[in-house]
Amino acid sequence: MKSNPWRSASFGKAAASVGLLLLLLGGTAQAQSPSVLQSVRIDMSGLRGGPPEVREQLQVCLSREVPRAFSGRIVPSQRSAPVLVARPLSVFLASAAGGSAGFFEPNMSQLSTDSLEGEGIVSGRRIPVTVSANPGGGAFTQLGFTARLRIDALCQSFALWLSRRV
Repeated sequence: MKSNPWRSASFGKAAASVGLLLLLLGGTAQAQSPSVLQSVRIDMSGLRGGPPEVREQLQVCLSREVPRAFSGRIVPSQRSAPVLVARPLSVFLASAAGGSAGFFEPNMSQLSTDSLEGEGIVSGRRIPVTVSANPGGGAFTQLGFTARLRIDALCQSFALWLSRRV
């Protein structure tokens, strides 16, 4: 009769070793990506040029949406927890008709999608995030979304993706 490999002692030891390794690696990942943050800051210094109203709208939206995306993870009393800095770097709004209406990023004029590129900075570690949306399809066109609503949609998406990456 053949021995069952699932019941052998060597298999049990190997499984225990793998489990321990995964537990240790999980602890390392936790140290790199904090589960608790002391606070969130929005840094607009990476975004240069463009219409001031777009810059202001993006700052207001990020100030609202980034803390919302990290809800439950921001603990101001946790003084040893790191601070998250969210920094937008470029915003581009494509024309729904196929041209471009770019803001802050003249080199992206061939793109046919709206995009927001930025980064999160936690304990000196930079976490790049780029989000995009189609301005000419679906709800954007049917509901007549304005630039304001398109920027808000990019901002919300950026905040949610940043929360997944941090």
